[in-house]
Amino acid sequence: MVRRTLKFSPENYGKDLSGDPKRHDAWRKEVVAVFKPLVDRTWAAYADFEIDLDSPKVPELTAAMKDLMKRKVAKPSASAWLTERLVDDEDTCVEWFAIAPVAEFEEGRGPDAKKWPALDRYSTETTEAYRYKPGVHLAGYAVSEQVRALIERAGLTGVELLWVPDTGRYAAPQWHLPIATEPLGRGVDHPWFDPARFTRQKYRHDRTGRADQPQDPLWRNGVRFLVGWQRRPGVTLGDPTKDAALALFVGEGACIDSYRRVLRRYLPSTDFAYAWYWVEPDWHRPWRGVACNRRTRDLLIAEGLATEADFTGIEVLDRAYKGAEILDRLPGGPAGPGPYLSAEELVEVRAELDRWHAEFLANPKPERGKPDAAAAMKAAKKPKQRKPRVTFDGAASQEEIDKAAATLSVPIPEAWQEFLRTAGGANIRKCVLADMVAGTGLYNPQEIADSQGDHDWLTEGFDPDGERGLLWVGDTEFGDGVALETVKTSADGECPVLLVSHETLDIEREWDTVAAFLHEVLEESK
Repeated sequence: MVRRTLKFSPENYGKDLSGDPKRHDAWRKEVVAVFKPLVDRTWAAYADFEIDLDSPKVPELTAAMKDLMKRKVAKPSASAWLTERLVDDEDTCVEWFAIAPVAEFEEGRGPDAKKWPALDRYSTETTEAYRYKPGVHLAGYAVSEQVRALIERAGLTGVELLWVPDTGRYAAPQWHLPIATEPLGRGVDHPWFDPARFTRQKYRHDRTGRADQPQDPLWRNGVRFLVGWQRRPGVTLGDPTKDAALALFVGEGACIDSYRRVLRRYLPSTDFAYAWYWVEPDWHRPWRGVACNRRTRDLLIAEGLATEADFTGIEVLDRAYKGAEILDRLPGGPAGPGPYLSAEELVEVRAELDRWHAEFLANPKPERGKPDAAAAMKAAKKPKQRKPRVTFDGAASQEEIDKAAATLSVPIPEAWQEFLRTAGGANIRKCVLADMVAGTGLYNPQEIADSQGDHDWLTEGFDPDGERGLLWVGDTEFGDGVALETVKTSADGECPVLLVSHETLDIEREWDTVAAFLHEVLEESK
């Protein structure tokens, strides 16, 4: 089946309220009160909402929006986002999947251009292997040693595996880059897409100027992401209820993010295949994703190396819909501009990777010890730099900690109290939480007491029901918040630590214990 979700953010009528916080907050609360009971997810801090279009509450949602419009309280914004995903059900058996891991790739330092010219020329990635959490085997565009072993053991075809150079400081299982050698086919455009309405901004990559809509015949591939104004006239979902919501919320500025559609006659006979997504403007080389057939996906899941969430369904069409352009007949055929690396480029890259790997094995990295917050703080107090990256506020007294705790709605876990008694607070000039380019502050007791109200909007958006018992103990210069999940405090006073994005309200990073958090943050920032 096709699952469609609509994310929308209403706008207020008339005067912009951004300069009047009280009126804007009152308006936001009114809108949230109307929509929250009707949708599947609410980001109250931003007045953002999401609903599955198969929800029985869609008619009520449409009526509520029309009522707000009639009363000139709110109107649909131009920034709605309609997402379409192909999922398995009784009537649909997905045959191919795009590999789209939940976990992110842990990027390392780039290759030295003088020492590794081919790797630099082809923008080959490196990684910091010790950063991956145990149990993660697919991340970004890389796979773990266990996935590599499965591919070799099962004799899966259509993929070359390249070692990803490990630039991390500790020994860890290694990672590999899958290079698919056969094309999945160019596919066909989204049935709603009008080829006469291609964006004129050929390479600009933003919501309205799409680099994933190249018009050069060699680079053309099925458009699956389009903007509302690019729709064909008379678009319909064939359901009056859904069509009414579509007409109201999905205007010319809305984004439509769909799944890939390919033609069966052009599918490869291999287990893996590549598909390109957009053209890099400076390099003129397409970014390619890796797809796999159902057998491969099921093997990875059965072996505990992936979950269903790591894959996005691809629709295989026996024939193109009426009026569709058969892109696989364009110059270059189904392969288009070809694989990510040609056979000659692969030889060149492998030669340098073999040399790097030999150096890697000849200089083994130390094992990472058990997280030790006290040792990390002690080491951070003795920096080698003239201008230290970490400075501490100075030990806080138990009286200061208790005074701050008395003002809080959640307790300060003992593990964090120990940090406060030892360091008081910290300022990390270049911090791993901010990609080593910006700072992070860890609050002293008084700052913890004073800062909780400043994070109400973040709590409201991320944990509106208070189920996590969040205690905000720091933030990055980017605006992301560091929080303790106090409801999971263990008998020994330990608890998880979360880094929460101020933009998406999602968890950017997570640590099981305070010790693990402090060890990584302070150790990396020495």
